[in-house]
Amino acid sequence: MHQNSDKKQHNSVGILDRYDRQLMIWGESGQEILSNSHVCVLHYKLDLMVVECLKSMVLMGIGKITLIGEFGLEKLALFDIEGLQSMNPHVQLDIQDHTGDDCNYEDIPGFRTPHFWAPFDAVIGISAGGPLLQCINELWLKWEYCLPTLILSYAFDAYGYVRLIGNEPSCVINSHAHSNPDLRLTCMWPELEKYHESFQFDKLSQHELSAVPYSVLLSTVSKELRKSKIALNRNSVKAALIRLHDKYMSGSFNDDVNFIEADRYSFLLFNESNPFPDNLTKILQTIHSEPKSIINKWVYHFVQSVEKFYTLNGRLPVRSSIPDMECSTLMFNEQKAIYARKSAQDVAGLMEILSPHSIPEYFVRYLLQNLRTLDVVKLSSITREDVKEQSARMTDLLIHQKDHLYAADPNPAISAILGSLTAQECVKLLTHQFVPLQNTLIYDGLSNTTEIISI
Repeated sequence: MHQNSDKKQHNSVGILDRYDRQLMIWGESGQEILSNSHVCVLHYKLDLMVVECLKSMVLMGIGKITLIGEFGLEKLALFDIEGLQSMNPHVQLDIQDHTGDDCNYEDIPGFRTPHFWAPFDAVIGISAGGPLLQCINELWLKWEYCLPTLILSYAFDAYGYVRLIGNEPSCVINSHAHSNPDLRLTCMWPELEKYHESFQFDKLSQHELSAVPYSVLLSTVSKELRKSKIALNRNSVKAALIRLHDKYMSGSFNDDVNFIEADRYSFLLFNESNPFPDNLTKILQTIHSEPKSIINKWVYHFVQSVEKFYTLNGRLPVRSSIPDMECSTLMFNEQKAIYARKSAQDVAGLMEILSPHSIPEYFVRYLLQNLRTLDVVKLSSITREDVKEQSARMTDLLIHQKDHLYAADPNPAISAILGSLTAQECVKLLTHQFVPLQNTLIYDGLSNTTEIISI
C-alpha cells in the first residue's frame, strides 16, 4: 500500500515536471482541463500541417486525440506517428485509418449523427478540403447545436487561414490581461475605513512610517484634500504626499518606496463613479440565450448575478486578494485579512443570488478574482452561402479548398505556422484562458501579415 502511494506521488511529480513551463502560463487547473480533454482531428491527407498540429497538442498534454483520415503505411512511416506518441506517453493517440475508402466518411458508423461527436470536446478539420469539407459543412448545417466547437484550418501556396466555429460565443475566464488594483479607496466599508484611520503618523517612527502601505497613504491624503475642498488629480495628490512625507520624514521623498508607490497608484482615487465594467456588459450583450457549454453557462450566470449584486449594493463584489505592496508583512497581512473577510461576505451574497444555478463556490471565487478581465468571443458559423465577400483572399482560399485543388501545396513554413496556430487556438478554447481568435485569421506568408475577418 505504501509503495503504491509512493509510485502515484512519483508519477504526479513527473507530470508536473513535464508541464512545468506550461503551468506558468495556464496553471494546474488549465493543465488538468487539457489532460481530461478529447480532441478529434479530421484531415483529407496527412501532410506537414497536420503533423505540426498533432505535435503541438501532444506536447501540451491533451489527454486523448482521435485522428481520422487517410494514412497508409508509407505516410505513417514518413511522418513517424509513433514518434509523436513517444514524445508524451501521457497522451492517448487513437488513429482511425480509412486508406482505400476514398475518405468516404459515409462508411464510418454513426459519423453523421450527433452521438458520434458527443465524446469530443473540440473537433479540428485541418487541411480538410473536397469531400471532407463538404461533409463537415453538411454536418454543421444539420446538427449545429449538437456538435462541439469546430476549428477549421487550411493552406495552399503561401496563404492559409484558421477559423473558429461554434454554436455559441466562447467565454474567456482568464484573459491574462493587465488589471488595475481594486482597493475600493473611494468607497471603503466600515472595517477598512477604521483600519486606515488607526494610523497615527505622529506616533510612528520614521522606520515604521516607511513601512506603511501605499493604500493608507493615499486614503490619508485623499481625506486631507477633500477636507480642504481641493480637487483630486495627479498633481494635487502628489503635492499632498510630499507634504505628508516632509512633515514626518527627514530624507528625500524619492528615497521612500512606499511614498513613490502611492504616487504611482494615485489614479485609484480619481474614479469615484465605479461604473459597471464594460467587459461584463459585453458578455451580457453577446450571449442572447442560455449557453450549452457548462463553462459558458457558469460564466453567463455569474455575470448576471454580479449585475444584480451591483444593482442592490451600488458596487461590485470585493475580491479577496490585493496586490503586493512595499510595506511591512504585518501591515500587509492585516489589510489582506480585511479584504478577505469582506470578499467572503460578498461571495455569500453572490451564492444566494446564484442558488438556482448550482455553480460551485470555488468557481465563483475564481471568477471573482478575474472579474475585470473576463471576456467573450463570438465565433464563426457555417452558412449555406459560405463564401463571403469580406475578403478576396478568404474567398480564394475557400474556393480552392472546396474544389480541392492541390496543385500548389503549402509552403513548409506556412504549414508549420498554421499547424501550431490551430493547436494554440484549440488550447485556448478548451481551457477558456487567453482570448482566442476573433472568428477567422488569414495568414499571408508572402508579406508575413495577418488579417482578422468575420464570416
